[in-house]
Amino acid sequence: MFIKKLVFGLSLFLLASQNPSFSQCCSTGSPVGASVYVGVLNENSLRTIAYYRHNSSHTYYSGTEVNDVNDQLESSNYNFMGFAFGYGITKRMTVETDLGYFFNKTQVFKTYDFTEKGYGLSTGGLTLKYGALVKPMKHFELTLGGGIRYPFSNKPQMTDGVQLSRDVQPSTNAVALSGMIFINKGFPDLNLRVFSINRFDHNFEDKLNYKYGDMLMNSIFVSKQIVKYFMGILQIRSEVRWHDQD
Repeated sequence: MFIKKLVFGLSLFLLASQNPSFSQCCSTGSPVGASVYVGVLNENSLRTIAYYRHNSSHTYYSGTEVNDVNDQLESSNYNFMGFAFGYGITKRMTVETDLGYFFNKTQVFKTYDFTEKGYGLSTGGLTLKYGALVKPMKHFELTLGGGIRYPFSNKPQMTDGVQLSRDVQPSTNAVALSGMIFINKGFPDLNLRVFSINRFDHNFEDKLNYKYGDMLMNSIFVSKQIVKYFMGILQIRSEVRWHDQD
């Protein structure tokens, strides 16, 4: 049989967060997908991941300080469903593709009675991962990855002939390049795993010469099996987004 092993993962993420950022808006494009949290596959193995994410924000930050002066929004939120498919080309090389759909990206304004909402397909992705250092007996892995992100449409979404604001667009409508470093160390005697993810996304201009800011994400995770089939995960995350350019 050509496919020696079929691995199916179903991950459900319900994330309600108030993360410090340089704006009060939702981020544009796909949220970081579930497949970024895993390394390379065995040769001829197939992995499928489906995940759901909810995000709700209620606080405006300027740098790292809460700022109510320029806060025009009461709240913002989104609901997103993503899918990722990976295939082990060799024991050290894995190819992955992913896509997602925003059921809504919503901003509720504070100063006047108005709610803005976008929805639709987000960006797709194609990534190649290489296991630079894989030590199964020591439960250690260092994986490098790089790829491209692409829009399903190069036209901004419009409602009643009016273009929606950038903050609620489901897609960047532009191509991006991404690179990542994944480090994993397992402690099977403790049913514990520690892993780190470092990822950089570089966005290009869209057809309207608008460029979304680049993104650098660094995360450290500690995961432990609580009971069979259930894991607890602790995350420490830093995210830097550069300013958009118009």
